[in-house]
Amino acid sequence: MTSAAGFEVLREVSQHTDTKLHTVAETVITWALVQPLPEPVGRQLDAAAAALTRARCS
Repeated sequence: MTSAAGFEVLREVSQHTDTKLHTVAETVITWALVQPLPEPVGRQLDAAAAALTRARCS
């Protein structure tokens, strides 16, 4: 995934979870290093990444 696509995914998650973009980014970094993602963030992250993938394949 490109950095632009990654930013788009973070933006989508931020909007759908009513969470500041920088908080979503910090949460993803923390998840990558140590802790599981909070359920709403994980669900929206999966959905946004899947939607981006579908859009690119269309």
